Amino acid sequence: MIMGAYRTEEIFTNNDSTLTNETVTILKASLSRQGNAILQALYESPGMQQKSLAATIHTSPASLSNIISKLETIQPQLLQSERTGRSKFYSLTDTAAAYVESELLHKEKPVSPKIHPFNASSYEDALIDETLHFLTRFQHAAGSEWYMVLDDLLCGFHENKISDEVYDRYMDFTDSLVQLRIKQKTAATRKIYDAVDNIILAKRLDRYLNSELKDLFILEPLFDLEKQDFEQACALIDNIFYKLRPNIFCQAEPVALETLSITQDQYFAIYHQISEMINEFSKFNGNKTAAVTFWKDRFHSYNASLRYIASNCYVIYADEH
Repeated sequence: MIMGAYRTEEIFTNNDSTLTNETVTILKASLSRQGNAILQALYESPGMQQKSLAATIHTSPASLSNIISKLETIQPQLLQSERTGRSKFYSLTDTAAAYVESELLHKEKPVSPKIHPFNASSYEDALIDETLHFLTRFQHAAGSEWYMVLDDLLCGFHENKISDEVYDRYMDFTDSLVQLRIKQKTAATRKIYDAVDNIILAKRLDRYLNSELKDLFILEPLFDLEKQDFEQACALIDNIFYKLRPNIFCQAEPVALETLSITQDQYFAIYHQISEMINEFSKFNGNKTAAVTFWKDRFHSYNASLRYIASNCYVIYADEH
């Protein structure tokens, strides 16, 4: 969690009009459980994209849009956004940050970001239904020759021929399909391919998913290890950084891959990926938050391992500058 981005002693004081008792009362009455979850997620990770935010609080992009629309009507203003190209990044205002610190961070029972009370089967069905819904919206926007439009988009041949509405519907559909594949692996995506009912498009969609998620697949064994034992995941990362920069990092303890359920091939794939991330980090001029935000989108992941890797990358960056 990014701490120090907002400081309670500076923002929340008796003489500070940023967050008064009256404002707290208004916000408590106006904010839903989902709204609180969004505020807390943005406090921990400022500058999140909408699809990353949706995954963080375990809701759909469509539901998130509705929640954000309601948040944007609340006064005082809680959210601030910045658009870069087709991507929109959200952060908190000072008032919202102070509210999170005062009302959400120190509760004995923090707000749970888990929204859907589905069991495993119904949750999978909901994800499939949502992806099918986005497919239908795309089909309606693209018209009777939607399959040709989809083929062009998947092949990158659309250039300026596609309207913004059609492209937005396409992004909604493919983003939802990516999330479905991440959560349910390959089984649930077959139902989407069946709905498309075109063997060529099904193969193109599968190729698209493999390309979109190839970086995630490389680091997935590390993320799985983190869920089982975070200290072991950190030890593996330390081992790799020592081998990559022995002049900067202390010698790490040997890592027994067989005890970590990681194969030799997976280790070397992670090794080369981290090496690439070290080189990539210099583009962010030592800004760890910016690097993690970029990697969250690239790896479709919100794991603490990314922050740990960024911290080690910063050590290298500081040594070289």
